[in-house]
Amino acid sequence: MSIPPFSLQRAVRRWLRALTPTEKALLKEYHLEALLGLQQINIDYNFLHAALSFWDSDHHVFVFRGNEICPLLDEFAAILGYPTNATPATPGTIEEGKTTIGAFLGLDANILAEIVEGDEVNLANLVKHHFRPSKNMTEQKLNIRALVFCLLNHYLLSNNNGEFGDIRLIPLISQMESCYSIMPLVVAETLLSADELKKDAKSEHFKGSPLLLQIWLMERLRLLEIPADPKHYRPIALGNRKCLHRGQDEAEWASFFTHGICSIKWVVPWWGFDYYDGGGLMYRFMFLCWGYPGPFISFLTESCVNTA
Repeated sequence: MSIPPFSLQRAVRRWLRALTPTEKALLKEYHLEALLGLQQINIDYNFLHAALSFWDSDHHVFVFRGNEICPLLDEFAAILGYPTNATPATPGTIEEGKTTIGAFLGLDANILAEIVEGDEVNLANLVKHHFRPSKNMTEQKLNIRALVFCLLNHYLLSNNNGEFGDIRLIPLISQMESCYSIMPLVVAETLLSADELKKDAKSEHFKGSPLLLQIWLMERLRLLEIPADPKHYRPIALGNRKCLHRGQDEAEWASFFTHGICSIKWVVPWWGFDYYDGGGLMYRFMFLCWGYPGPFISFLTESCVNTA
């Protein structure tokens, strides 16, 4: 019997389902517990590619029938249940990641040689070493750190490489433990990826968080059923909500956006924040993602490392 190829999505889903209550509590400290529910959602790349045909890369907005909408930091954070009042995290470098990963994940030299390959992390070997029953609290914390690394690589700061993870995320996780926020990075990388994909129609490599972008678009375009209890809505339950329209392919989705019963929901009350705060949301987004000192919004490119 042949061994199936490694799938990060399959591995992460199995890992999340196997978490003990103590491990779930540890994951909650990183504000990623909503992924226990969101991981049920399959990304519809036909939907995303069709939506990107309506993306204006000059102004960083989607334009549907003359209406412009763009993801805000607070909206992505609300989908994930992530706090927005924390200091933004800044990316590390490859060298910083390589020098800290061993101690950060509790790896000896032999295991480290199997997991770190050049400037990348072999995700299959990382999962093999850390996805196992923990003997004590120390091991639990190390295993959850490894899980968070996989979650970032797959769901939030994806480099679209299911076999190897970006080692620069290691120092980022350390900052998360000190209550720094990754959400500005997630939003910015997702929008930069949209720009790149719009300019290169042949590219299929989504970066950032295609998961959050899909959920945001479906909420905004009224494609998800209203929560059963909007006043007590929890992001972890989002995976249980029904999708109200399903396109068979990219062309059908594009036709739906142009000619179908498609309208914009300007306010999503269950996201739980005030849209009418004098422009504060947009100001905070622009400051954190576009005006923050340093080249952190492009940290997944080599140019960022060279200028860090």
